[in-house]
Amino acid sequence: MKDGIKINGKMFYDPEGSVANFGGDRLTGSLTYAIENYNNAFTLKYHRAGSDAAPLKIATVTRHAGQFTVTTTTGRTFQGNSVIPTSDGFIVGRPGSAFRYIIGTEQPRAITLLENYHIAKYQNGDAAATGYILLEKDARNDSDKVGGLLDSFESLGNTFGLNQVDHYVLVNLDTDKVVPMDVNLNGKNVAEHSNCRRQNAAINKCENVEFKEALYDKLGLPNSSHYYWAINWVTTDAGPMAIYKTSTKVKVIDINRSQVHTVFSRALGVNSFSVTEHLDGKISLKAKLGFSEDKIDDLLGFIQTNTTDLEPMQTLGS
Repeated sequence: MKDGIKINGKMFYDPEGSVANFGGDRLTGSLTYAIENYNNAFTLKYHRAGSDAAPLKIATVTRHAGQFTVTTTTGRTFQGNSVIPTSDGFIVGRPGSAFRYIIGTEQPRAITLLENYHIAKYQNGDAAATGYILLEKDARNDSDKVGGLLDSFESLGNTFGLNQVDHYVLVNLDTDKVVPMDVNLNGKNVAEHSNCRRQNAAINKCENVEFKEALYDKLGLPNSSHYYWAINWVTTDAGPMAIYKTSTKVKVIDINRSQVHTVFSRALGVNSFSVTEHLDGKISLKAKLGFSEDKIDDLLGFIQTNTTDLEPMQTLGS
């Protein structure tokens, strides 16, 4: 993540350190964010956009060997391998389970996670406001050569639209309802080349290439295939909606009705999309389609009248 949080079009920074992660309700302005303290520790703070009050420290986070220890200012301690800020507190994830802490409520709530999935590191929707959290499918063991080969064929078929994947799902924190999305796990990686030699003015020949997860490419632009940019979910008057991008389409899932609407499509590929939540409750979408842009000013109005580009919600394993 880049430092700072954009609130109402303006960047918000914390003088104590760079913002490492945050979760917030775009309509109420409530948010919890983590700042990195340059000593392998983090501070979780709660703030309300537009408030003159100073951000409220709610917990400290230490990290050791990939594990996090979260200690609230009230003395409650959590341990896990992921920490997700929400607009009203945070969620600590472990393999197979998680704990949700709400500010002002000292009894945390235990959550059972979907088998073979874990909490995704980055969340582009607020679990507290929407009731849904994003899970990522567990990667296969490196020693599973047959499984790895099957994954390669699955990814290739998914790129050409021949099959769907369920590498990312939204899960309701209260009902355990599962919402699969056709977004590929490999999209989060970018290529890093090394041992390169200049061949000519336009081409470098590199001996090594390594694929690493990255939110941004080497030019500092968003890696639009990363799930953070490819998946968003919001609350509307008609219930929660999930928006996601495949290689050629942008789709919206009306979760309560288990219906999927295609809102943008381009055979040569969709570059990216953005979501704007307005104070009047409207949701607008904008998509970059090659050198052009397309826009939907009122998402709810669109899906209420759309009867053509419509399909049932994907199911796990389909």
